[in-house]
Amino acid sequence: MPSYDVRNTTFTVPRIERFDGKVFTGKFKFIRSNIWQQIGSLTLTTTPSKASAKLSSSGVLTIPEIKYINSAGHVNQILNGTFRSGLASFYFGSWTRVQPLTFTPVAN
Repeated sequence: MPSYDVRNTTFTVPRIERFDGKVFTGKFKFIRSNIWQQIGSLTLTTTPSKASAKLSSSGVLTIPEIKYINSAGHVNQILNGTFRSGLASFYFGSWTRVQPLTFTPVAN
């Protein structure tokens, strides 16, 4: 599943399904004010993913589920996001919280 880790400000996407049918994996680093820079090249992959990202021909990257890993190393939110591409960077579009806002413990 794609994840953003605040400890190293790295956004990892194990599966990006591009508009032409090719599938890639990629990493991005937060550099400043809603701008993410690609780390290295996108790599062709066959890795499955619970929440594959979709890259449209217009350069919009849509990700249905993103693990948000906090400074303690715990996943504390599940988000979805939209980004748009620029020259070697992705610009943040929006985050939306996917998980419920309240949790009810389950008795064992």
